[in-house]
Amino acid sequence: MVGYCRGFNLDLVALAGLYVAGMFYMTNITHEQYWWWWVIHLWVEATWEVLVGVIMAWSLMKLLGVRRKIIQTWLYIEVALMFGSGILGLGHHYFWIGTPEYWLTIGGFFSALEPIPLVAMVVHAVYDSGTHAFKNGNHPALAWIIARLR
Repeated sequence: MVGYCRGFNLDLVALAGLYVAGMFYMTNITHEQYWWWWVIHLWVEATWEVLVGVIMAWSLMKLLGVRRKIIQTWLYIEVALMFGSGILGLGHHYFWIGTPEYWLTIGGFFSALEPIPLVAMVVHAVYDSGTHAFKNGNHPALAWIIARLR
């Protein structure tokens, strides 16, 4: 549990750092937009997606009693895919600043890959909790989440 809190805090520091990095002034609007897309995309991909993954991981462990090893494996896959495809996933923003049209396809494809580990983590956690007698630690919270999904 301490590891997830530490990861959560580091992610919040990175969130603030990337936000501040996007606040410098440039006279050329093309350069400004280029770096603005970089900051926004990396801000969303490198911080918010990891933040959502950590919150989901903690919730799945507390609500469904899922083993930490499974959750941790999917979080590592999420971070690796984010770093691996995050740069190419930025390409769908390049279209608006005059780069070739193929960047829209490349960027869209790699950007669409990034949430797959989060979905896979939930599916694997639900499957794992079902095979291990579904030890639910907080039934009202789980019932509320299931009701909200309908």
